[in-house]
Amino acid sequence: MASVYLCGVFAVLSGLVMAVGMNILACARHKKKTACTGCLHMATNLVLQLAAVGLFLQACAWGPVALAMPLETATLLLSNLALQVLLEIGHFDKACLVGTLVLTCAACCLGDVGPEDTTPAEACNATAWNRLLTTPAISWMIFVFFLAVISLVVMRTCQHNVFYNTIGYSLFVAIATAVGAAVGKFLTFTTGSLFGVFFVVYLFCGVGSLLFGAFAARECDLVFFMASNECFKLIITAFTGRFVWHDTPRYWLSYVMVYTLMCLGGGHCLLCCSREAEVQRALGGYHSRADPNSAHPLEFAGGTPVECQ
Repeated sequence: MASVYLCGVFAVLSGLVMAVGMNILACARHKKKTACTGCLHMATNLVLQLAAVGLFLQACAWGPVALAMPLETATLLLSNLALQVLLEIGHFDKACLVGTLVLTCAACCLGDVGPEDTTPAEACNATAWNRLLTTPAISWMIFVFFLAVISLVVMRTCQHNVFYNTIGYSLFVAIATAVGAAVGKFLTFTTGSLFGVFFVVYLFCGVGSLLFGAFAARECDLVFFMASNECFKLIITAFTGRFVWHDTPRYWLSYVMVYTLMCLGGGHCLLCCSREAEVQRALGGYHSRADPNSAHPLEFAGGTPVECQ
């Protein structure tokens, strides 16, 4: 039981530190800053995100990813909501608030209905190869790679569309984080050259998650980004667990329903942003979140933000 408690503690700390780092950039966007202070905020964010990655890796070492990821997600979303309100930098409407709370509450249930850690105590390099060199695992890895490429294309081609740009960022960061979590689990029992390969992949995933997460904090609506990102991340983690780690939930129906609730929660946030996008297209033009004169993620040139009831 001690290992389960440590897994939970490290996962909660990881979510809290990650939320603080993201909101440092979000807060800095609302204040006048020089190039020097901007670099300082970015550096602080990167340090905190690295600390969060390290804490999450420790959580995976003490318990199953299926337990660590939901706890980190719930802490991240709740602390993000609290920080945005306390710092007065967030804009919340009913759909976004309810969607975030539904997603958070559903994530907290995964620890009870999800799979247990099936990694044997005597796991070694052969265990890693056995998990990776199966047809489902290879097919899933190829599919995730193409998803990452598509998300990069969306970010590149939809820079002036807040909705699609945020989806691109959230999907890419979710893939990098979920793959990094799986690779981090392999790091806990592999040795030699295989450990080195996993370590390099883990570094690439970490850098990708950190950098694009920092870019998203500057360019996107943070609440919408966090909700959609966590929804994507949990779903990718679940399929990775099934195809790579051979996870079998204790209660299949409850497991599927929990993920359905998380998708519905994320759908509330997506619906709200979609409504705002439709209104701003009808009225013509908007300023992106990157515009320092814009007080709302989707704000019209006339200066009146959209309220989603």
